[in-house]
Amino acid sequence: MSTPLGPEESGADPAVDMVTCQCGWTGDRNEFEQCPLSGDDLWDSVPPVRQLIELTVADGARFSLAPGSGLGLGRDESYPAAAAFAAHTNVSRYHAMLRYDGEKLFVTDTDSSNGTFIDGIKLEPNREHRIEPGAALRLAADVPITIDWRS
Repeated sequence: MSTPLGPEESGADPAVDMVTCQCGWTGDRNEFEQCPLSGDDLWDSVPPVRQLIELTVADGARFSLAPGSGLGLGRDESYPAAAAFAAHTNVSRYHAMLRYDGEKLFVTDTDSSNGTFIDGIKLEPNREHRIEPGAALRLAADVPITIDWRS
């Protein structure tokens, strides 16, 4: 039995098509038509695992999210992205949190003063919301975050 390759080992080879089965097994569906654990058909039932998501804040600052990672959005200096929001005083110190599980991207408004929006709809605070590919994410009234879904 072949050992599945993780994103670090697979590199940028376009012939590699990593998927995660519903049972949690991850492997290249070009090598495996069925999950060796559950027997699920990897071509019909399992979406490909995304390798990276790129985020661009209104001022052009860019950040990457790898599968299993998160990013705090806000002006607090403990956040790696704080400098990108420093000039945006309508963005709270602890505005929102992003979480990427390798297939889906989520945002939680952390009780910000001016809200977090998906496609213009204000999100309920302190509740995780899924961001679909193509959706527009915005902090407060005028701080868009562009999401580049890479596979």
